[in-house]
Amino acid sequence: MSTRGMPGIGLILFFVLALGLVGAGMYGLLAFKPVPARVPAAPGTQTLAPAQGLLEAGESSAAPAAPEQAGAYSFDPAAELPTRLGRFRLLNTAALYLVVGAEPVRVRVRATGKPGDSNARVLLRALNPDETLTHWSYAEPEFKRAEEGLGIRVEAPAPLPILAEAEGRTVLLDVELALLEPGVHQLRLGGEREPWVEVAVSRPLDHGVSFQNGNYTSWDSPVGEVEPAWVYVPPRAESVQLLVSGNRRLQIEDAAGAVLLPFSHEGSKTLRITETGVLWRVRFAPVTETLNCYFRAAHMPFILCNSAAAAKSIRASVEVLPDGTVVSHKFQRRIVELLPSLLAPEKVGHANELIEPLNKRLDAWLSKPLENRELLNVMKEAEKALRSQNVDPSSPWCGSLDGWEKKIKLPEPECRWDRFGPIPGMDAGLSEYWSNPCALAWAYVREHPVNPYYKKSELMYRALAAGLKDLLRLQESEVWPGAAGDPYPTGMSFANEQRIFPAYLLLAPELPAELRALWTDALRRIVDRTYTDYLVSCRNQSSHNLTAYEEFAQGSGLPLYRDLSRRFAKRFVDGASPAGYQMEACGPCASYMGMTHWHMGLYWRMSKDPVMREALARSYGLYNHSVAPEPGGEILGGFNFNHRVGMGFFYEQYSGARRFAHADVPEVGLWMRGEDLEKRERESREALRKILTGDYLQSKTWDRWQHHDYGRDTPDASGTWPAQEPQDFIRNFGSEFIAVKRPAYYTLIYVGKPAGDFYIRDRKLFRQPMPGDAENQGGVAPAKPATPFAGGGLTLFWTSQYGSALTAANWSPLAHHGLVGVTREGERYWEDYAKTTFELDKAAGRLEMRGELEGQGLAYTRTYRFGPDALEVELVLKALKDVQLARLFENLPIAAGSRKKRGVEIEIQGEAEGKGRAKAFRILDLQGAGVAVEFQEARDLSAFRNGLRDHYNMLKVNRVEVECPAALKAGETATLRYTLRPFH
Repeated sequence: MSTRGMPGIGLILFFVLALGLVGAGMYGLLAFKPVPARVPAAPGTQTLAPAQGLLEAGESSAAPAAPEQAGAYSFDPAAELPTRLGRFRLLNTAALYLVVGAEPVRVRVRATGKPGDSNARVLLRALNPDETLTHWSYAEPEFKRAEEGLGIRVEAPAPLPILAEAEGRTVLLDVELALLEPGVHQLRLGGEREPWVEVAVSRPLDHGVSFQNGNYTSWDSPVGEVEPAWVYVPPRAESVQLLVSGNRRLQIEDAAGAVLLPFSHEGSKTLRITETGVLWRVRFAPVTETLNCYFRAAHMPFILCNSAAAAKSIRASVEVLPDGTVVSHKFQRRIVELLPSLLAPEKVGHANELIEPLNKRLDAWLSKPLENRELLNVMKEAEKALRSQNVDPSSPWCGSLDGWEKKIKLPEPECRWDRFGPIPGMDAGLSEYWSNPCALAWAYVREHPVNPYYKKSELMYRALAAGLKDLLRLQESEVWPGAAGDPYPTGMSFANEQRIFPAYLLLAPELPAELRALWTDALRRIVDRTYTDYLVSCRNQSSHNLTAYEEFAQGSGLPLYRDLSRRFAKRFVDGASPAGYQMEACGPCASYMGMTHWHMGLYWRMSKDPVMREALARSYGLYNHSVAPEPGGEILGGFNFNHRVGMGFFYEQYSGARRFAHADVPEVGLWMRGEDLEKRERESREALRKILTGDYLQSKTWDRWQHHDYGRDTPDASGTWPAQEPQDFIRNFGSEFIAVKRPAYYTLIYVGKPAGDFYIRDRKLFRQPMPGDAENQGGVAPAKPATPFAGGGLTLFWTSQYGSALTAANWSPLAHHGLVGVTREGERYWEDYAKTTFELDKAAGRLEMRGELEGQGLAYTRTYRFGPDALEVELVLKALKDVQLARLFENLPIAAGSRKKRGVEIEIQGEAEGKGRAKAFRILDLQGAGVAVEFQEARDLSAFRNGLRDHYNMLKVNRVEVECPAALKAGETATLRYTLRPFH
């Protein structure tokens, strides 16, 4: 698309191509340009129909048409001058603001993806000048398109021409719609996998564009001169944060022409705003050879407009209320206008009159202590909310639960909430982050013997006011202020699931229709904006959306969003590794996985979606192979493969899915086996009595109470721990985990390397010994930073009589099973993560690992032979160059600590001061069961009996070091052979 010889309508607007995160791509400039219409021979009519592809047969999500949109609108083709707005790549999000005059405008939007890319997706919304949704459509390759018809119909002789044919690309959606009313219309787009978006309109018109909290990227025109774009600085704007990168430069000038940001700037810059209600000019330098250039703007709506008139019409798309308060959306104006009536004294009552001390119903609390122990958290938070909420209808902070009392006392502008930038503690609403209206909503809707607030309408109004008040902080980009400067998806997901959607799920069905509709309209913005976000590498963060989307679907009652929730769940499940786990830092993490399991389990409980049940069974089935029961019933396991934190599956965070799926998924219910319910009930009763007869509001509250499961199903404990299965097996989980069961033992070996170098960069932090000789003095292992210690060593070696003997952790090279080389400078090196390969022969019962000691020119071959009574290990070293280390040893990590209730002894014949030379050593407990490690020939051994321990002082990893030759000539080899043989 050329810009040369362009008529006067050709003001060029720079769009940005969001390649900052994904590499170089196609760049150019936005320009209006009349083009000859390519009209098909036969005229046609396109009607925007009800949803297809997501809804089940017989269902429709079509909303009633607004009166001014009903019926068809005919356009006169002779009066139209088709105009191309251009084509751009969409990374995450973009919004177009089109200024329509007296004559309606036709718009065509087409999105295309790469052929065969099943993850490409795009969502398009159109909003009229009242910000009423007039069109919604979503598409991905597996089905043609899903639409929500809103009564708009376009009659025209032919589709508007677009920039180019979609040759070689998959058409995701192709939509033509009418912009009927005068004013500013919005087209909001979200996408994944960089779909191309092409836009054409029926006549030239003023417009603006924003890539919201993402990277501004350019349209596809050739390199050339660029005329300035215009940006309106809205009232109450305090600063704008800009990030400029690559070879593309921009210059920003204020209303007087002074340069605020010069072409020479690169990197991050915050511009302080001293005058609002003015226009800035933005100039762009020509693009040079490379195309990996972008800029990002935050902390005020930064909408690039093609003319000063457009900027004045769009006005940064903000709403200025009569008292000067500034919000970003018209639904927020309606909330502000509504709040005083919701908080009228006759509706919300007085806290002192509403509150009933919890200990007044002490007998009811103690009657079912297991159930009520967690319910106590809900009721405490409800009482706290009643005491702290601002219910003064005249206060600018009315509706806020807490935090407002500190802000309101501050000087301008810190005392205001209508600030575009983050407010510490309140980035995701207008109450402190961990305060939300869910407790009030729960107390209102749930009948329970300990709940004095059931169906007290005062709690309904208070919860609704707090929930709506939070939404006043939603930015023009439909994200929270804390996410305004970064397109990383989880800037929204945590807040959505933890504080925004749970109360809506409970309360929305209880509300009058008009109040439910307002809340639904606001939250729908969040769902639509985030739905196309990519799944992030630390998958627990994306898992928050599983429950948030389902909460919205059930709260709204909209079939379309129920189906979208199911589709997101399938996308999430399909994103699992071949081994069955959801990644953390691009690999497995047995402990952090609990957060993901928690959301998967809650989603399952809410939806009963069979896709999620299968995913839970598969994931738990895998991780159950990383643990095994001790003779006393405790569960212990290894976790050298963890890519995120230093805890095993027996420390699964959030307790995983156990609260939600224990009755339906045997692999989950297995964790409830052997639970001493009488003991737990006795402890819970004692805890409740102590808390309720004291200052219960000061006791610690678990931050997941909003999903209280106050019913107790019988666990399905029919499963069997893999280590205790009666039949032998060798199982390969996605070429990452190899699990082996033999009559005398069970073992697990991690053979994978799924992560890139960036995700294992923390290995460099473990080169030096830990401070204070912690690895030898019983120091606490840090949960973070963490790095996997992979390379083919044993994760776990277990026997039924002894329990876990070898247990490998990712705390240190001295807590893993494998080679450790120490240089003359004292730095430690171990197996190179990226160079590990393996070959498994199930029939022969043999596993061969190959790799190198990182950076030392030393290769190794580690061979396991899985005999029925013993595990044989052969380690062959080969020098790829001359090797001269201070030490080289095979490290054998030995499980100890309070989880080993029968004690752990290390016996080395002839040992003196922790050192000895022997052909064997034994690991045994006080009852004489254990494992003998037998060498082919006598070896120098060192025993360390006070190794690293976990934060809870329940697992300790001691070790025995087996000396290997530290100096080898190039081509020279050395061999270590030993056998692990159980005895009892």
